[in-house]
Amino acid sequence: MEIDSIWFKTHLPDSLWDGDGDGFSAWEDPSEIEDKGMTAFMRFTPGIDPPTDADRYRLLTGFGMSGHYIGYMRDDNDPADKRMLLSSGPISMADQDTVVIVAAVICAGFHHPGHTGADSLHLIRRDNLAQFIYDMNWLIPGPPPSPSVSAIPGDKMVTLIWDDAPEYYPDPYYEITSNPNSPLYDTLYVERDFQGYKVYKSLTGLPSDWVLLDQCDLVDTVDTVVLIDTTSPESVRTQPLNTGLFHSYVDNTVRNGFTYYYAVTSYDLNAVVRVGSTHAWFSFESGKEAVAAAPRREAANYLPPTCSIVKINIPECASHSIDVTIPIPLDVDENLYSLKFYRPTCDTLPNSYRPVYWYDLSCGSKEIRPKTGLLLEFGDSTRIGFPIVDGVEIGLGVKLSEFYNDYAFESFEVISGDYPVESLTPHRTLTIHRNRWAFTGADYRVEWQATGDGMTAKVTDLNTGEKIPYKPFNHLNESLKQDAWSWCFLDRMTTAGVPSQYLQDSLQAYFHITGGFFAFLPSRMPLPARLFPRAGDEWIVYSRRVGIVPYDCEYQILSNPARFLRDTMLSLNVKVVPNPYILENEWQQSQFQRELKFINLPDRCKIRIFTVAGDLIKTITHEETYQRTNDAGGDEWWDIVTDKGELPASGVYLFHIDSDVGEQVGKFALILGRYR
Repeated sequence: MEIDSIWFKTHLPDSLWDGDGDGFSAWEDPSEIEDKGMTAFMRFTPGIDPPTDADRYRLLTGFGMSGHYIGYMRDDNDPADKRMLLSSGPISMADQDTVVIVAAVICAGFHHPGHTGADSLHLIRRDNLAQFIYDMNWLIPGPPPSPSVSAIPGDKMVTLIWDDAPEYYPDPYYEITSNPNSPLYDTLYVERDFQGYKVYKSLTGLPSDWVLLDQCDLVDTVDTVVLIDTTSPESVRTQPLNTGLFHSYVDNTVRNGFTYYYAVTSYDLNAVVRVGSTHAWFSFESGKEAVAAAPRREAANYLPPTCSIVKINIPECASHSIDVTIPIPLDVDENLYSLKFYRPTCDTLPNSYRPVYWYDLSCGSKEIRPKTGLLLEFGDSTRIGFPIVDGVEIGLGVKLSEFYNDYAFESFEVISGDYPVESLTPHRTLTIHRNRWAFTGADYRVEWQATGDGMTAKVTDLNTGEKIPYKPFNHLNESLKQDAWSWCFLDRMTTAGVPSQYLQDSLQAYFHITGGFFAFLPSRMPLPARLFPRAGDEWIVYSRRVGIVPYDCEYQILSNPARFLRDTMLSLNVKVVPNPYILENEWQQSQFQRELKFINLPDRCKIRIFTVAGDLIKTITHEETYQRTNDAGGDEWWDIVTDKGELPASGVYLFHIDSDVGEQVGKFALILGRYR
């Protein structure tokens, strides 16, 4: 065919598939080259092989050895050593013309000899699918693209960073599977099927030399039970473990001066219909695109960037934490990052009472992650990796403790007043999930106040200092589940319980505070003998020590860029490696690529090399620009060629380092051997 069907499928309606732009679609246009298809199928035994080109051509056209036209020979069930010839033609070809011949090998299930119907039906289905895939210009399931990767050298380390573009890549095959009129229509096939990343390393960059360093995947319901690639070695097997995604990796198993190759691939997970109505999970991985880096030391006068963390309303017992890394030191600027958490809400799905923790991440006025909800159940954990911004990468980890019983509060303290603390008792309610989402793990101050409507309370969160609002909440009322972030009195723990803001004499009182309940005014005491709180009484309600969830709090990260000392004289410690330089050394790739390295240099300096007689043979200007992929740092290579383009003799040489922050004189030896 003359058309690129993928382009037309994604850019034009079916009625406008016009390969040569003449206004007629491909199937209506006589100028389009038709597919010949198979025009003959012949079969013969070795004893009657066609001996000449004329005989062979006659078979290709569908004529038998007897000279009679057959075209398509029928099935032959007799076992024997036979040849089968599939032909397509005739084709008119001029000199230098080419033609593409495409053949499909189609297989289907076989049950047992003599079984009819099912096997043939499956074979026909496979044949139809093969033809459809060809007609769609080989549009079949494939992996998401590999991310864009940078390899940043450091001192005995290489840092890899990559973008998140594969995570938003739509699978083109979805256009077929989502079409109800397509023979490949599949309701389980998803459009955005990205699942995770794999990080590889190689000493050579050759296809057979890659070693898997690490892998990560989305936190979801996919695990090794759903997807396990048993066709690959254990060392490179795809293993979804719900690790959470990361977009950088630090390799510390490297040696300075040696070149290493890295690749980061992405892989997906999707479902495809098997024969019948069952589905099979499959995963495709993108290709390896190598990047190289040679680790080296930093400049002698280099001061790395720093990040300091300020915590606001984040206690020591928090169930969340952040980690801050600097994968791209040279990109760091003076910035203030803010990771802020807001008041949680309850999942809006019917009959779901999981907490949703809201957060956003910004850098100054730049929004890194807009306000987003994190859906997490008690007992679960997750890690969120944010995009690298100005060289800084922030990761958030949350681990919510499981409740081994259903008490929200564990103890009480009467600060003022004579109310007996033993009358305050935790109440089992956390198994009733409508209120559980609002539990924070914080402690509360209850201050009693008298009003014309009766005794009421002021409830303060001791972690944030915020006042908890009153709302008429009943934990057994489905329509009120979003109101659990509140306080109220309740006269009974049933659906008939009446929430109130005021304490009445007739109440058998329960106190609800953000997801937890405790009882007071015990019902076993006769009403006249009951003790009531008085105005000015103050209590402290202590939550169970299971870690405070992320809410109404903030992490601030202040970053400061790297810099170089300019006004301080340093005691330089420049060295030459290897010393002595011997031609057959470990990092020498060839006898014709001679190199040694000066290390621990300042970022700007002059290197002068002399013979022991004092003759200057080489001057090297070292100036570290500190671009992201620059592998110089505090190192500088010398190709062991003089300024005159000559190879120096074996022997001892002197070097002099001249810089703004100090000077140094040293020596090294060259042993060049017979290859000079």
